[in-house]
Amino acid sequence: EIDVPEALWPELVASAEFEAMKADGAKLAPRMLEMFEGGPDRFFHRGTNGHWRDVYATSDLELYEAKVEAALSPSLARWLEHGRLVAGDPREAAD
Repeated sequence: EIDVPEALWPELVASAEFEAMKADGAKLAPRMLEMFEGGPDRFFHRGTNGHWRDVYATSDLELYEAKVEAALSPSLARWLEHGRLVAGDPREAAD
């Protein structure tokens, strides 16, 4: 419920595009340098969901799934992994 001036929308939309976030990765997420080998460039890799699953061992993925199940509702977990267009808005889910 934040009023945004109509003239500002094009700039906001452009800033939210994947290529813009990748270009500004170090500014947007400075701790990525500490958290990910390759820093924000590796985090903002291709802009596709699920790519990380090909990188980790099965045992790591099982630990991740257990943490997700313990901490998130099913609808929130689906939104986090697949995004709003696939999962819908988790705030509107029954769980």
